[in-house]
Amino acid sequence: MSLDRMPNKAGGFQTKQEYVYENLKAAILDCTLAPGERLLIDEVAAHFSVSRVPVREALLQLQAEGLVDMQPHVGASVKTISAKSLKELFLILSGLEEMTGAEMSRIVSDKEIDELEGIAIQIDAAIERGDAEGVIAGNRAFHLKTCELAQMSICRELLERAMGHWNRLCHCFLMEIFVPRLKEMKAVHREICQVMRTRDAKAVERAIRAHNEAAYNAYQAYLDEKETE
Repeated sequence: MSLDRMPNKAGGFQTKQEYVYENLKAAILDCTLAPGERLLIDEVAAHFSVSRVPVREALLQLQAEGLVDMQPHVGASVKTISAKSLKELFLILSGLEEMTGAEMSRIVSDKEIDELEGIAIQIDAAIERGDAEGVIAGNRAFHLKTCELAQMSICRELLERAMGHWNRLCHCFLMEIFVPRLKEMKAVHREICQVMRTRDAKAVERAIRAHNEAAYNAYQAYLDEKETE
């Protein structure tokens, strides 16, 4: 188990269950705990110096969020990334991003689009530096800002959760897919901003869909190749 490599963030938690949950979730999302890795309750409890009860509660919460599998007589393991789960994730991401992008383009001013474009410029700067973590954080900020400007708080909540799964995907295939695609991503977010300035909601949806389809195709092609090896 990779628990020995996992940072132990001890401050600011109200309960032991929250403490275990937050640390495990962070390790799953940044792929310190890899897909398919076993999570033995006794080992997790020993690592965090807690009893089995808060560990079990944390694992159940992570299972509810689609990050952990729990099987009777087998135990818990980190959720694997399958072709089916990949497709589901991109359908959810694209649907939410298209919806909020289209709504934003209808209601905001050019000045507010300037705010969003500022984030897009930061993403491009991170791409130029080869800063994968900066690009991941920038993409998250870009789409959550779109929700904010569109005044769609429920969509923001749903997208924030989906973005956690997207961040895990990026980290688990960081060198295989994400880093090699950095140059392809340059100017994509700025182009989306330019389409938003036309106030053509359908065109905004198409631009965001094309961006997500390109990413999905890259990950799907990689999984297909691994299956044939």
